[in-house]
Amino acid sequence: ILFLGQYLLPKIRDTAGQKGTGKWTAISALNYGVPVTLIGESVFSRCLSALKTERQHASTKLQGPNAKFSGNVAKFLDDLEQALYAAKIVSYTQ
Repeated sequence: ILFLGQYLLPKIRDTAGQKGTGKWTAISALNYGVPVTLIGESVFSRCLSALKTERQHASTKLQGPNAKFSGNVAKFLDDLEQALYAAKIVSYTQ
């Protein structure tokens, strides 16, 4: 994707920071017995993102997928759009 004439992907930081609000929300939800799975998963994803050294080391030992997608691209993109829409609804609900 081009943004201001430059590719956007190289400009995205490799690690995510945290302010603590997601963690506080997840802890409060646990204390009250309220499920906030999306918020909890986003906190966990940020924790994994912060482990850059460990991720780099693991990438030298583990191989990623090498198979190319051979399905219906249009259907896949439609399914992906619907999944993102569902995630947005869940996010607003929580």
